[in-house]
Amino acid sequence: LTESVFEQAARYNTIISAPQIILSNGMQHIYARLEQGQYFFEKQ
Repeated sequence: LTESVFEQAARYNTIISAPQIILSNGMQHIYARLEQGQYFFEKQ
């Protein structure tokens, strides 16, 4: 997973406004929560 993959998911999220984004390719995982327009990343 790259930064550009997350950026694309975040752009999509501007439409649906999900409170969190979870991405995985099976080996790497990204969990981010959206609060007041800012993403906070959680450690795995």
